[in-house]
Amino acid sequence: MRRHTAKENLISAALGISIGSALAITSLHFQKIQRVKCAKELYAVQMEQERQYEADRAEALREEAIAESEQIAEENYQAELELLACLVYAEAGNQDLMGKRLVADTVLNRVDSPDFPDTISGVIYQKNQFTPVSNGALDRAFTDVTPDCYKAVSMELEERADWNVLYFSSDGFQPYGTLAFKYQDHYFNYE
Repeated sequence: MRRHTAKENLISAALGISIGSALAITSLHFQKIQRVKCAKELYAVQMEQERQYEADRAEALREEAIAESEQIAEENYQAELELLACLVYAEAGNQDLMGKRLVADTVLNRVDSPDFPDTISGVIYQKNQFTPVSNGALDRAFTDVTPDCYKAVSMELEERADWNVLYFSSDGFQPYGTLAFKYQDHYFNYE
């Protein structure tokens, strides 16, 4: 077997060091690439988590707003029905259940008509439409309204006694609309 000369041994050692250094540098470079890749992946995961958190938060806020809106709408609806019951009392408190129902029908039919406001309060408070609004009887009705007025409103919400009445008066048939009928103290007109 041949022995290496000192020069060859030095070259071999230098080559080994060079190769080892190159391998070490390559390994360090590879580790750096891996760290960068891990950092990018971690950043992507963090960004996705933040996006999901924001999306979940936005959905929760939307659901909360919808629930609040529905609660407000329900409260407004109940207030509208109470207002209608008070008007029924102020206009027909001395009449039987059918007389009360016909007053409620007049308001509800107006809400459904394109010629009048589309809310109960809008119809009731429309200028010069209901005397109890202007003479204060409606305000007093909030403390005096009776259960049968609420019953009349409830019955009319389920099924109206008359889908056509739009006007009534206690002073006789009015010159507007079509004369319809008299019931107890009120004269009713159709459109």
